[in-house]
Amino acid sequence: MMFLFTTSNKIGAKAIRWALNEPVSHFATVFDESENGYGIVFHSTMSGVEFAWWKDFYKHNKIVYALRPKSLSLPVEEKVYQSIVGSHYGKRYDNLAFLAFGYFALRRKLSGSPIPGRSSFGSTDRYLCTELSHSIKKLCPEFIPNTLADELISPYSLYLNMKQSGQLEHVPWITSAGRHN
Repeated sequence: MMFLFTTSNKIGAKAIRWALNEPVSHFATVFDESENGYGIVFHSTMSGVEFAWWKDFYKHNKIVYALRPKSLSLPVEEKVYQSIVGSHYGKRYDNLAFLAFGYFALRRKLSGSPIPGRSSFGSTDRYLCTELSHSIKKLCPEFIPNTLADELISPYSLYLNMKQSGQLEHVPWITSAGRHN
C-alpha cells in the first residue's frame, strides 16, 4: 500500500494548486504496487470514486510525494483495501463540499482566513479525494495522527500530517518527475 500526493496539468488541478498555494492537488491510494507498473489506484475524481490501473494513473498524474508504511501486515492492508472498496468505491464525488472547500481556499488566499476543519456542506455518501483517508484513519490511526476522521483537509495538508506520523517513509523509486526509475 502506498499513498500518492499528485498533481496534473488539468484545469482543476491548476486551480486547486493556485487557490491553496500548495504543490499537490490530489490524493490517492495504491495497492499491490510494483516498480514495473502493476497495482490498483483508488481515488476520487469528478466522476466519483473509482480505480485506475497504476501504470495508467501515473501516465496522467505527476506524483509529487509518495509514502508507504514502514511496517504493515498483509491482513491489515487487506482490511484497508476492503474498507475503501466497501465504503467508497462507486460513490459519487462531493461537488457541494468541493465548491465549499474552493470558497474557503479562495477566501484564505485573498484574506488569510483559515480553512475550517469541518464543513456542513459535505455529504456522508459522496467523497472528495482526501476523504478516502477516512478508511485509513479508522484502521490505521497512527498513519494520520493529527486530524479528525472526518476533517476537511487539503491533499498537501494530509501529506504533511501523514509524513509527521513517523510511521511512513518516502518511496525511493518514485522520481520527482512522477515516473519510476
